Amino acid sequence: MENEVMKKNNTKPIVLSIIGVLIVLLIVVGVIYKLKVVGDPVTLTTIALEELGEKLEDESSYGKMYEFLADNDTVELNMTGNVTMPMDMGTISLDMMMQEDVDKREAIMDLDVKLDGEDAIYLEGQLDKDATYFAFKENSSKYYYLNDLKYPESSEIDVDSFLDKFIESFKESVKKDNFVESEKEIIVNGETITAKQYSLKLTNNLTKTIMDKFFAKIENDKELMGDIVALTDYTEAELKEAFDTMIADVDASEEAEVYYNLYVYRNTAIRYEIADDASTIMIDDYKNAEITIKGTDSYDEEMVMSFKENKNVWDINLTSTDFTMNGSISEDKYSLTLKADGMTIKVDGTNSYKEINDGLDTILKGNISMEQEGTTVTIPYEFNINLKEIEKVTLKNITDKVDINNMTPEQETEFNNDLMQIPLMTMLMGDMGATDYSAEADIYTDEYGYGY
Repeated sequence: MENEVMKKNNTKPIVLSIIGVLIVLLIVVGVIYKLKVVGDPVTLTTIALEELGEKLEDESSYGKMYEFLADNDTVELNMTGNVTMPMDMGTISLDMMMQEDVDKREAIMDLDVKLDGEDAIYLEGQLDKDATYFAFKENSSKYYYLNDLKYPESSEIDVDSFLDKFIESFKESVKKDNFVESEKEIIVNGETITAKQYSLKLTNNLTKTIMDKFFAKIENDKELMGDIVALTDYTEAELKEAFDTMIADVDASEEAEVYYNLYVYRNTAIRYEIADDASTIMIDDYKNAEITIKGTDSYDEEMVMSFKENKNVWDINLTSTDFTMNGSISEDKYSLTLKADGMTIKVDGTNSYKEINDGLDTILKGNISMEQEGTTVTIPYEFNINLKEIEKVTLKNITDKVDINNMTPEQETEFNNDLMQIPLMTMLMGDMGATDYSAEADIYTDEYGYGY
């Protein structure tokens, strides 16, 4: 467990920044899927966004486990597995049970980890609308809790409604005449072709116009506003103020050289692109072409990332100055290879599914291998996961609870003693029996102002 827990309020700027970025990126992201409709650049773009909404609403496209969880609000997950460690370090065995009721906003978990059959870690917990509780012993009546870490309220946003409002704002703000038409020779999926380019400069004024209309439509939709309020932890008034600030920031910023480019070949939209002087996001839709992102990272290193889908198999390639990653992922198998600093790490495996009366059985099986200077270490793993629908969550019997943020010195000492009695801590630090850790607790208290 981390020593510090990020407050919800700290997520506000991040979430709103994401919303701001979406205003620009949604123009491009929606066009992953085939468009065979002839029309002007505004029409082609809005159709692409509509198809994005349909795809995002199709839960089956995310895999069987995701589809099961999306279709059932009260579920139980049981997972067992083994990881064989290299160099005679032993076998780690995991046994975990989780139950969750989305509507009631409550969940429980029991986690049991063993090393070569010996107890290593045991943890059980509960998450509800009031706090997060956890204990280090099985069937314990004493729990520690954090009341600033709770089961969140609804954090979903109606994708259809969100996209519809953006599409309406885009159509109301952008006209065909805003695009500059020209011919350009481009390479798509290894083939050089001459396509029509429709280029739209995303000026500050145009961006502000789209944002202004988009935010107004959101503010007039009480249900959508409520979802965003729940997600960001803003009040409605604070959210409206934040929208106004974002629009004002566009006014105050320097004019950016950002362009949205649409390429059409033989009356078909084949490439959608957003580009500035530092990076490019391209989504190609020609003969099963790929999504390509080119640019620089925060260290000013050249980076190219591409994704290519064929019959529900995604090929992934990422090339940077210091490392490369490539491989493929599908619902039933995956293989990824990372090369950096003279080391090669490869993860490969298979997923198998079996539908049962009230749930889904899944087996994840594979290997993690690491190679450096001619030496290869392989770590096999296998996990069995059962998902099933249940009537209700069996909540813990919490009769004695201690607020971890407001512990007395005695409680701090007891907490550290409980923590150090975890078998894994004993394994790592030697057989320390029932040692009194009050001295260590005093150190933590002096340095951080609270117990461990």
